[in-house]
Formats: sequence, structure tokens, C-alpha cells
Amino acid sequence: MPVGSAQCVQRETATRWRTYELELHGPGHGNPFTDVVLRAEFRHGDRTLTAHGFHDGERTYRIRFLPDEEGTWTFRTASNARSLDSVTGAFHCGPAHPDDHGPVRVHERFHFRHADGTRYFPVGTTAYAWTHQGDELEEPQ
Repeated sequence: MPVGSAQCVQRETATRWRTYELELHGPGHGNPFTDVVLRAEFRHGDRTLTAHGFHDGERTYRIRFLPDEEGTWTFRTASNARSLDSVTGAFHCGPAHPDDHGPVRVHERFHFRHADGTRYFPVGTTAYAWTHQGDELEEPQ
């Protein structure tokens, strides 16, 4: 197999803070879960981010990436499978949708904020005690 000969299916555009996916059609021999290592380096300006790929059945491999800046991104794959190695491409990342605020991160040790600074309030509970509540509480209002 020639280096970089895998067919790559990709979109020409992406949206900030939305998953961008590369679909590669690679080798079908051996055990793709243990024999194939795949990653891609995504570049935007001086920044380089790495995303690891995975086998997704048959001869399909995927690499998923979350672009966090608008503009043109380029990528190059690296793999021990010759056909998946050195596949290159580019895409343009546009602005985030109005309701997309980016990943949640810790802010000032005890709080959370999205990447764009929007506050995030984690609300969670468990249902362990639900079975011990009375019928009155369980009935819809």
C-alpha cells in the first residue's frame, strides 16, 4: 500500500466548538483494534493539537476533533498503517452557533464556565431515594 493512499472523507467547513470528523478508509487485514495506531495533528497558525483516531468497523477509521478557533485549519495524519499515514487536508472553521459556548472548565477553583466565559451551573442528582418517596411526591402536578 502506498503511503497516504487511504480515501479521506471530510467536510470543507466546520463550526467552532462542534465536532469535526475525518473518515478514512484503510486496511482491512489484521486486528484494527490492536494493530493500527492513528492520530492527526491539526494546525491553526502556530498552534498544533493532536487527536487520536479509532477503528469504526469494516475498513473505516475516524478521527474527531473540536476546533476552538475560527479560520483555516490544516491536518496531517500519522499512523503505522502505510495507507493511513501522511493523509493531509484543510478546512475552514466558522463562528459558533449562538447557543454554543464551548467546553466547560473549572473557574476560580470552585466554579465552572464555558470557554467563552458563560457561567455553567452543574445540576445533578441521583435517583436512589426516589423509590422511597411517597406516591404524592411522585405524581405529576
